[in-house]
Amino acid sequence: MGLAVDVPWELLLIVALVASIMADRQAWQKHPVLTASAGFLFFAGMYPGLDAIARHSVWLHSLQSLMIHHLGPLLMLFAGINPCRVMPGSGRVFGSTPATILVLFSFTGMTLLWLSPDLHVTLMESAGLYSLMKWGMALSGILLCNVVAGQNNAVSRDILRGVAFNIAIAAPQTAAGIYLMTSPPLYPMPGCITPPVNWLPLLDAVPDQRLGGGLLIVASGIFFFGDLMGRLRTAPEALATPT
Repeated sequence: MGLAVDVPWELLLIVALVASIMADRQAWQKHPVLTASAGFLFFAGMYPGLDAIARHSVWLHSLQSLMIHHLGPLLMLFAGINPCRVMPGSGRVFGSTPATILVLFSFTGMTLLWLSPDLHVTLMESAGLYSLMKWGMALSGILLCNVVAGQNNAVSRDILRGVAFNIAIAAPQTAAGIYLMTSPPLYPMPGCITPPVNWLPLLDAVPDQRLGGGLLIVASGIFFFGDLMGRLRTAPEALATPT
């Protein structure tokens, strides 16, 4: 069976999403490699055939999260991709405090739901629910990209506010990753419904969970330090201006 596409309509939606992300002509002109890489990460991380295997593996849960929830949005930021750029006043909306709080809770909440032991069996048994969770992860990551872009476009470009926001995003996910790495197995692993492809290692419950936790910590670190460096690079004047 391999990585067969069981839901063609979902593949079409994914192609439409990736096309909307990569349709930014300005980003293509300035950062073609970053733009193409962001599109590839979203497509590969959301590919429907991957779900049948990832539903049964904590580390593949975390790998998908890294691709569509952290690294893809970060590459969008570096490339200057902003899907909401065509909306008048979108920078002010996404840079506002209510939008920041909403995205903070939605981004963190999707991670905790994705890793919830109480939902694990349901996610394994329901391809539709797993796909819905995956889309929630991707959309919350894109919203996060828009919020950070809005913050970076603000007149004040408050570096301290940006660092506090990054900590609020990264800290809960780092804590969740540490918890996964140090806890006994939290998830039942009854075996894959779909036979795994021969290049994908199947891990026992303990290393599977530890690798998943480690990937979550790496994802949080990549976003925190990557976005921080981006803020410092695009707003050096904020360091010399008292707030």
